[in-house]
Amino acid sequence: MRAGVDDFLQHYGYRETAMAGAALPAWRGDPAVVYGLLKGLVGGARAASALDEDPEPAARARREVDTALAGGWFGLRRRVLRPALLGAVDAARRAIAFREGSHFLLFVPFTVIRRLALALGRQLVARGALDAAEDVFFLELAELRQLDDAGQLRERVRRRQAARRSVEGRYTAVPAALLVQSAVGGALHGTPASPGRAVGAVRVILREQDFWKLRPGEVLVAPYTNPAWTPLFAVAGRVVVDGGGAASHAAIVAREYGIPAVMGTWTATRTLREGQRVLADGTAGRVVPMGAGASPVGGK
Repeated sequence: MRAGVDDFLQHYGYRETAMAGAALPAWRGDPAVVYGLLKGLVGGARAASALDEDPEPAARARREVDTALAGGWFGLRRRVLRPALLGAVDAARRAIAFREGSHFLLFVPFTVIRRLALALGRQLVARGALDAAEDVFFLELAELRQLDDAGQLRERVRRRQAARRSVEGRYTAVPAALLVQSAVGGALHGTPASPGRAVGAVRVILREQDFWKLRPGEVLVAPYTNPAWTPLFAVAGRVVVDGGGAASHAAIVAREYGIPAVMGTWTATRTLREGQRVLADGTAGRVVPMGAGASPVGGK
């Protein structure tokens, strides 16, 4: 197995772990994330999803299009609109595949940039200008070209590190005061993202290094997701996310896997407890703790 993972990392280890940029290692620089994903995937039976009941959702969607466009205008809707609509769907599928391929290739240079930056960082550590090689990512290019005062450079890095720690986990696109969600009867309200209702135990995942903790059928509660998180959707039975909307990464992937998902709760990772049983209602866009008036509703 080790040889297989090494071969995988050699070919696909350029994928980013958390976000775009060279400041954080890719999969090949932090293989613990990949091993964590594997542990979750082989740790038990795969979580059930709507795809188990409907293995051909694309065929079903085409039938629904035919039904919706049947009749009217002497059949003109079906003859004209159906080819145009299905053509647009096929084009979107091809574009998504291109987007994923270009995304992967775009991030290949970042691992090289990271290696070069860390090499420079080690040189600056040897000269007494930095405390650690990774500190180089807290400096701008202009500052790296002016190394007159090593002590001042170290102090600048420490101030920026402290500033980053002070706001970690609290970045929002709009003022936080506008994102406060009202809780009615203990329920969290968000955006419906993938339909269905299901009960499960909460598993809060805040960072990529914790992927291995998720067990089949649990409710994945996360601050956000990106492509590195996608394998977790094969394990989770439901998804609840602090941010995002119906077009966010977590929402799209949840629909592809056929599992209920609620986006934009803003406080789920802070208010839901590990192991707590909740009803995730992806149709209504709410998350109800089982002790807050929810009835144990199974299925999707």
